[in-house]
Amino acid sequence: MIQLFHGDCLKVIDDLIKENVQVDAIITDPPYGIIASKWDKVVNFKKLIPKLYQLLSPIGSVILFSSGAFTPRIMLADLEHYKYKYVWVKNTKGLFVHAKNRPMTQHEDILVFSQAPMGHKNLLKNKRMFYTPRHLTEVNKIQKAGKNQFGNVLGIRPSQKAYFKKTHTGYPTDVLFYNKDNTNYHPTQKPVALLEFLVETYTDEGGTVLDFTMGSGSTGVACKNLNRNFIGIELDEEYYKIAKDRIDNA
Repeated sequence: MIQLFHGDCLKVIDDLIKENVQVDAIITDPPYGIIASKWDKVVNFKKLIPKLYQLLSPIGSVILFSSGAFTPRIMLADLEHYKYKYVWVKNTKGLFVHAKNRPMTQHEDILVFSQAPMGHKNLLKNKRMFYTPRHLTEVNKIQKAGKNQFGNVLGIRPSQKAYFKKTHTGYPTDVLFYNKDNTNYHPTQKPVALLEFLVETYTDEGGTVLDFTMGSGSTGVACKNLNRNFIGIELDEEYYKIAKDRIDNA
């Protein structure tokens, strides 16, 4: 199911709450307010965040792109539920015009928030924050725990021996390398492949993702590619039309 709304995200979110809509993840690239464009107006996060949790599954995540001084601003708006961040390393550089004055930029942050605790499934059961790494390599071998593996976080003495069963390898780190898409519809467009990684990691097939500032609709394309439901909101009429066309034809 794909639902697209042209309008103010705060109003549409209020309407969704009244309709008792629940989503499994919220993935969005909010405007930073650093570009003199009508679409780059900063969202009031203090006002918005409580509304997001009314829509979100108890074990779901809010995943927000950010950069520079905007990162701590978002983190501090909901420090209680902040979990961790990824660093997305791009294949392109920014701020070339200021290269003689400061370092060029080549990364963005991706902040992850959730009301649910992180931890092992066997301990937290169905209260655990949803996180499912995909496309792992199965190994199934017994391995000795040591400093090179865990830095003795298990609390064992040097005279003790501890072993664990390693079932898979290839788990993602918090540094992500994704190239920008060749076709550019929006100044801050994110790669569909990167969004597919986030959608797969934080939802199951058939789950629902909300992007309340969807821009040109890349999150919706990722959801359609992966058999997820998608709810997208966009205030700018031109980008709403672009997003609708891209998602319809994905």
